Amino acid sequence: MMYEFLLIIFFSVLGLVLASFGNMLVYRLKTRESLLTRSHCEFCKHELGPLDLLPVFSFLLLKGKCRYCRKTISKRELSGEIFLGVIAALWGYLYATGTLDLSEAVIYMGFSLGIFVIAISDALYLEIPDEMQIFLILCGILNILTHGNLLGSIFNVAFAAGLLLLTFFLTGDKKMGFGDVKLAFGLGFFLNYFYFTLAIFISSVAGILFALIVSGGNKKKLLKYLVPYGSFLSIVVLVMILALYFANCDPLVFNGVFC
Repeated sequence: MMYEFLLIIFFSVLGLVLASFGNMLVYRLKTRESLLTRSHCEFCKHELGPLDLLPVFSFLLLKGKCRYCRKTISKRELSGEIFLGVIAALWGYLYATGTLDLSEAVIYMGFSLGIFVIAISDALYLEIPDEMQIFLILCGILNILTHGNLLGSIFNVAFAAGLLLLTFFLTGDKKMGFGDVKLAFGLGFFLNYFYFTLAIFISSVAGILFALIVSGGNKKKLLKYLVPYGSFLSIVVLVMILALYFANCDPLVFNGVFC
């Protein structure tokens, strides 16, 4: 029990660190700033010290403000770190209990980082960085090599990308960006065609409900609102994969609705 507990704590802390790194990636991939420069406040540009970079704790200790210019730091960064920390803890539990082996756990941690950056980037800027699309595909290829089901995975990828590509052509680029099609290609490496179709349905319903809430039900505002669909789809896929593993189901194999 102690070994499992320590593993879960380790994965959770690793998730917090990855989330902090992911928040930096979101900003720098948008501004095209080098990833090699020191971390700094996005407002006053002051370089941040080690005590400013502790995930969650720095935000709480500094009361959500920059130590140097006192500008307010977005609570999104705090909630994002907590979210990925929880997700990582769940991967840690699955590894500790033997559901996943080490290679699978590492791949899914990388996958979760990719989903994290993609979801936030699309929510903030309605853009999905190509760099993260490529990263997701690389994680997917490793996932296929780990599972060993090459033909089935090729079909899943083709189905996922084809489904979103068809939707893109039917709705037009004003309703869906081509980045969502590329995202589907990467996500197809991780889900069977049936589960991916279910993820499309759930994320579409979630996106519509969110748009209705944001627009206040106003028809004109609703028609103008652009839903960050990539954010909804990527998060739904991530949560679905976790749920399937906790139900002792393989996300890449469909053996019935209840596995």
